[in-house]
Amino acid sequence: MSIQPQLAVVPRQSPAVGVRVADQIVRALRDAGVTTIFGVPGGAISALYDALLDEPRIKVVNSRHESSAVFAAAAHARLTGTVGVVLATSGPGVTNAITGIASCFCDGLPVVMIGGEVPRRTFGRGALQEGSPYNLNIVAMVKHVTKWATEITGPDAAVSTIRKAMATANSGRRGPVFVSLPLDVQGAATTVPRMAVNVESKFEVDRSTLYAVVNQLSAAQRPMLLAGSGCRWDRGPAALRAVAERFQLPVATTPKAKGVFPETHPLSMGIFGLGGHPSATEYVEGGIDVLIAVGTSFGDLATNGWSDKLKPSRSFIQIDIDSSQIGRNYPVDLGLIGSAGALLTALETLAPPVISIRRRHPPRRTLTNPEEAIGGEKIKPQRVLWELQQVMPGSTLYLSDVGDHTVFGLHYLTLDQPDAFQLSLGLAAMGSSLGAAIGCKLADPERPVVTICGDGTLEMSGLDIADAAKLGLNVIYLVMNDGRYGMVENGHQTIFGRTPDFKLTTDVGEMAKGLGARVFQIDKPGDLLALGAGPLLRNEGPVVLDVRIDPNERPPRTARLAGLKDAAAGFPVNAAVTPP
Repeated sequence: MSIQPQLAVVPRQSPAVGVRVADQIVRALRDAGVTTIFGVPGGAISALYDALLDEPRIKVVNSRHESSAVFAAAAHARLTGTVGVVLATSGPGVTNAITGIASCFCDGLPVVMIGGEVPRRTFGRGALQEGSPYNLNIVAMVKHVTKWATEITGPDAAVSTIRKAMATANSGRRGPVFVSLPLDVQGAATTVPRMAVNVESKFEVDRSTLYAVVNQLSAAQRPMLLAGSGCRWDRGPAALRAVAERFQLPVATTPKAKGVFPETHPLSMGIFGLGGHPSATEYVEGGIDVLIAVGTSFGDLATNGWSDKLKPSRSFIQIDIDSSQIGRNYPVDLGLIGSAGALLTALETLAPPVISIRRRHPPRRTLTNPEEAIGGEKIKPQRVLWELQQVMPGSTLYLSDVGDHTVFGLHYLTLDQPDAFQLSLGLAAMGSSLGAAIGCKLADPERPVVTICGDGTLEMSGLDIADAAKLGLNVIYLVMNDGRYGMVENGHQTIFGRTPDFKLTTDVGEMAKGLGARVFQIDKPGDLLALGAGPLLRNEGPVVLDVRIDPNERPPRTARLAGLKDAAAGFPVNAAVTPP
């Protein structure tokens, strides 16, 4: 891999002095294609907010919390293919955002965060909210969860640093970048540099390696293609489908990649890992001779706890844009470094004209039929998800938060569009989906957006609904309300045979009304079908569906829970194994 920045500095026709750095940065962001900026204002970032008043082509969204702003920017970036931009003030403004930044780092999402800083003349003197190297050292704090973290130390370096930050976030394996910007630098006046910048990431794979992969796939008797979330970018989904059909490869996806391959396609076996489908698990347990994995880091949630069954008997092929992922968790026979779209297109181009139809594989299926899950007085999670998809348009974008509802959503939603599902599972931060829904709706205002979350999520991050109301966004929040932290209680009960009391007492409906949402209560099977999509899709701000689910219904079991149980019970650890 080679990353080749090409920088041309064009001489000025006539010198100009006195343009404020804050205004220069806003223009640089506008020229980079930024149309929406998320953030929380404060004194140390105030000059940049002032400059944005003079740029009507950039919409400024003020969030209630800095991490929510990052989640919104990341979701906006994922849907539009651009770079998300976040503004925050110094000190707690940046530390509040670290969960969001770390989530982007784990999920490979391109976000540039510009954090204000106290004036340079006050560095080391105990200024309010100082994050300079002489106090909190914010840059050092965030460098471990960013691709690049830096401070703009002088006015003349401001524009070039912002341009480099945007390019870095969006090149190679995408990820977050942090720029610290002292207030006196924002307000300084300097000449305006005229620049032309082009940054390209080039990946070259030896043609003989590509032919080796083609030969392995052509000769395989029991192959599988495991698609990860790295397939979502660029031309990945179309190339993925083309390769699967050309080689007649059964396809399973990781949880984060749900929908990147159409789940109603004859070659789809569904998800392997968290919330996975028995069709995929049975096929893997039956033995694989050739596995081609694309855009996945093989974390525990994507592998059923690093299952040995994923090791093929003949050839393990891994494609990833990040070279550090190749062979990290499983020994690899053929490793290809580059974007999923480009490499899959190359493989499809080199494939022989005819691939014989292989033996049958199990089509995607769920553990229970959600349409028939109507027993008991309360509605079951799988049933409400089925009713939801019956009433919502096929173009709906679904987001999932983190909890038991994550597993239900992964398992029971059926999605065919590659951009129809978002889940921040790298860090698995509860509350991430509420801010992300705002970013999605702003990116595509005409598309229905549904966030699936729990009542615990609402208590943690419910103020995001107030942001949606202020913006007039018709976001639908489906709250699976069981009056407790269900995933935590169920985990404790399974591991220890008892559980602390994690009950939640907030009235979901009253809280949602107070935040400016319209509320509909769903109690039993058929309620959502009877309600229909009409009231939900009226362009009258956010909607909260307070779904009183059956608290006794358990999601599909996961290998992670078994691993936690072993660890809590003092299961012996192999001391010879060290983290990668």
